[in-house]
Amino acid sequence: MELSVKGWAMKCNQVLKLLNDYIDDSLSWPEAKSMEKHLGSCSGCARELQELKSLQLVMRSVGRRPAPEGLDLRMKILASKHTGAWIPAGAINRLKDVLQPFAIPAVSGVVLTGLFSYPCLAFSSQARI
Repeated sequence: MELSVKGWAMKCNQVLKLLNDYIDDSLSWPEAKSMEKHLGSCSGCARELQELKSLQLVMRSVGRRPAPEGLDLRMKILASKHTGAWIPAGAINRLKDVLQPFAIPAVSGVVLTGLFSYPCLAFSSQARI
């Protein structure tokens, strides 16, 4: 079935894809109006909407349960085992901590050596000419 509001038509497959957004009230005004028109005339889509709303009520009635003690630690351990890295992440961090203090002076030394050796090279090449 197809309905249109101001030239915008909705088909059943479009309505079914947007049902969650419709329930959450996150559709644009024209989409919501077109959806309401479609739901008013299509019993199949209206039934899907009612089933989704009843599922939502059941899920809300269950309520939230607290996470088991230590779940975050177990998840981190499992995630670290499945990284696929052949070097443990802790070893890489320790290596970074050791090498970082040497990085800036080393780069500075290379840059300064290049700056000071360039004028010498230019001077020596002019002397040969």
